[in-house]
Amino acid sequence: MSPESSTHLKSLTILPTSFSSKLSSEPVAKAEVPPQMLLISQVIRPRAEMRVGPGTQYELLDATLDRGADAIVLAQHGVWLKILPVISGATGWVHRQALSRPRLNVQPFSLSLQRLPTIQVVHDTNLVWDFASSKQRHVMIPRGAMFRQLRLNGKGVLVWLPETNSVMWLSRKDVL
Repeated sequence: MSPESSTHLKSLTILPTSFSSKLSSEPVAKAEVPPQMLLISQVIRPRAEMRVGPGTQYELLDATLDRGADAIVLAQHGVWLKILPVISGATGWVHRQALSRPRLNVQPFSLSLQRLPTIQVVHDTNLVWDFASSKQRHVMIPRGAMFRQLRLNGKGVLVWLPETNSVMWLSRKDVL
């Protein structure tokens, strides 16, 4: 077995010539994510219980996080945050009162990209936003193209492009 390769994500948007509907050919297992790409939070209560969905009606996961544990914030639904614990474990939902206010990472962040959620384009898409400049770019992304989600906000999803090791924003209406 070969050791995990590592690389640095580019804070630019370099559009590939084509988009893949598979992620099995990801070139790296670990990457150093530049500042300002991830939302990070920390457990501020003695422990945080994780749930499978955003609400008390959802089942508890078998994992809890201790005070001081760092987590990547992937999404928000009301008072619930979908998080990915930095050290290990699966994604889950935690009430925002158990976590510090999410903030953008200010330092480069080492992360196993395979742990990030996978998203899929639900219809042919021809418009994206450049990460660095927020300018619109025209491109043809076919239905079924798959990416790894870095961050989600009200209107967009920041995704990693394995083919060019860069990032771009997609509209939330274009992905599942």
